Amino acid sequence: MQLVLFDCDGTLVDSAGLIHEVMSRTFVDFNLPRPQLSETKGVIGLTLDIAIARMRGIPHVDDQSLAMTAHTSRFLPVSAPSRAFRSRSFRVSPA
Repeated sequence: MQLVLFDCDGTLVDSAGLIHEVMSRTFVDFNLPRPQLSETKGVIGLTLDIAIARMRGIPHVDDQSLAMTAHTSRFLPVSAPSRAFRSRSFRVSPA
């Protein structure tokens, strides 16, 4: 059996645009200014709650940051992988 693992975040697929779109929609839905792409790129890699808090300019995660984090799940259709990138699953057996 052969197994290949890919890290697609920035390696094969530039996901910054997709992440930015979800962040922008979330901020607008919470009546906050739409962030700039550079702001979004600056928090990629952080956990979502911390990223949102930083983009809001606060030092710690608060209730609104948590609410915004939960709210991003409504955009799953935006972020769902394309069928073109889906492939059959592989069963992994211990060596």
